[in-house]
Amino acid sequence: MGCSGGICTYVCDTCPKGAVSLYSLWNWTSSPPAVHAYPNVEFRSDRLPLRLGDLLSLNVSASWAFGPATFSEAARDPNSPEDLAYIDSNNVQANVVLDVFADEDQEKSQTPSKQKYEFMVWVGQFGTASQPVGNRTPRDPPVIARINNIDFTLWNGTNSNGQYVYSWIANETLTHFDMDFAPLIGFLSQEEGVSEDVYLGTIQFGHETFLAASQMNFSISSYAADITTNRQTGDSTSKPTASLPVATKVSAASQLSLFWVDPGWSVWMSGVLFFLGRIRSNAVICVLVLVLSIRSVAAHADCNVEAFCRATAS
Repeated sequence: MGCSGGICTYVCDTCPKGAVSLYSLWNWTSSPPAVHAYPNVEFRSDRLPLRLGDLLSLNVSASWAFGPATFSEAARDPNSPEDLAYIDSNNVQANVVLDVFADEDQEKSQTPSKQKYEFMVWVGQFGTASQPVGNRTPRDPPVIARINNIDFTLWNGTNSNGQYVYSWIANETLTHFDMDFAPLIGFLSQEEGVSEDVYLGTIQFGHETFLAASQMNFSISSYAADITTNRQTGDSTSKPTASLPVATKVSAASQLSLFWVDPGWSVWMSGVLFFLGRIRSNAVICVLVLVLSIRSVAAHADCNVEAFCRATAS
């Protein structure tokens, strides 16, 4: 596969709330298109690794933008006609996803490429090359879950690393969202045969970059995540409630039963956010690491930003 291009990712830890705090500039030309980098923010918590059966909530909120670097910040809205027309006419291939990795082994669950499972939630999909694993064998009938009036369609398959991949794809581009994604992960245990004893080890939110002839700009202006477990509340994940946040469209005549407990409260954990670009080809990479305590504003004084660029060889 021939490839040329590059990516640099930048982070601002002193920017005011609502301002762009992370952005990636990138362009790739390759045939066929493939994922060359994944600039992302990684949530780290003392709660991880976490047994899937102990998960009560995974609340994630984010605001992001994507478009050509020549556009102003305000114009980089993939839902706007101008931005969408540029993306379509220039054959831009990319996505925006929440990525959760898991394994039966606690240590492996936090070891890249060693995890057995990958659970994805797609909130943005651009181009025909950006397709979920298993897209050539669609489910019949499809499995569709609903959260906050947004439909997510489930796809699954095995990737080139031998990982079992489950992808929930939103039916619209969500540049601003605040959702609890735990029901989507819980569904995989209750209906897809994924054991409750697998450990969720890595949680990331970012941007898979495939193809763009001109420089593109992906940015995040806000991001927050928290996780609640039944070890915190003492509740059981198998207790049914009437206010189920997930609806399904498996078929017109069937209903899916999920079990859910309202956690009632959540705890912010101290953690580390990693902003990085993963490279698999000849390119330039910028890696920025922001170390911080999410729990306390006072801990902001302890933040340390390290940035460097290096050439990589395939």
